[in-house]
Amino acid sequence: MNALTTRFSVIDAHAHLGEDCVYDVAETEEELVSWYDRTGVKGMVVQPYIPRPTLPDITSAHDRIHKLCQEANVWRRQGIRNLWIWGMASIHPHLPWAMYEEEARRCVKDLGFVALKLHPLAYGCNPKSRDGMHVFETAASLKIAVMVHTGTGIPFSDCLNVEVPAKSNPSTPVILAHGGANFFTDAAIETAKRCDNVFLETSWCGIHHIRKMIRILGAQKIIFASDHGDNLPVELEKYETLHLTDEQYEWCLSRTLQEALRLPKILN
Repeated sequence: MNALTTRFSVIDAHAHLGEDCVYDVAETEEELVSWYDRTGVKGMVVQPYIPRPTLPDITSAHDRIHKLCQEANVWRRQGIRNLWIWGMASIHPHLPWAMYEEEARRCVKDLGFVALKLHPLAYGCNPKSRDGMHVFETAASLKIAVMVHTGTGIPFSDCLNVEVPAKSNPSTPVILAHGGANFFTDAAIETAKRCDNVFLETSWCGIHHIRKMIRILGAQKIIFASDHGDNLPVELEKYETLHLTDEQYEWCLSRTLQEALRLPKILN
């Protein structure tokens, strides 16, 4: 258990399951859940690692996450573990638009997923390109959020590329994963200042950068995440070092994400 998780309900906004065809990394259900058992984190939003760009591979990755979500529901009902899991879809943005929309709709309507992921580097897609804009438009039509990888992978992963699609879809919450990844922290902050619907997710960010984000934007714009189970204890330790107020901790560790993704309130 972690000191923060004994005081607050913590939700990890950025977890992965499966095998990644771009980065050659993987995480199993057992590996993923074990970290939440050890740390006491109460919830996670799980997305696939980058699946191969075929529809069967993409749908299989999403079905695997849905199965884990269902298992978590059973665990809670049976008192095995108090863990909440929601799904986030990751669909290749360069698929034919009708195919993209069909899988996004299936994930939301049938599987209960709460967001779409756009990875500009892995998918080779500028967020403000036609296919990139289509991701945001699809999310808007489904009334869900979009998470965008930022930082590594310039020029497409430049945070400033998100401003146009975010402003074009003002009712769609947009989460900048990794908050610019340290080198582009200022760009992430500037984008969040310009767009009311943009939030910063802080996995892999330096402690001083997270402190700067909170100081300038307020905790209501900041979202805790790990990006990998192995990194979960490290990210928690970083937030402990910040010595925030209880209200700031509540926003960063769960409330900002809950309001952005319309998640139910969970209790310790």
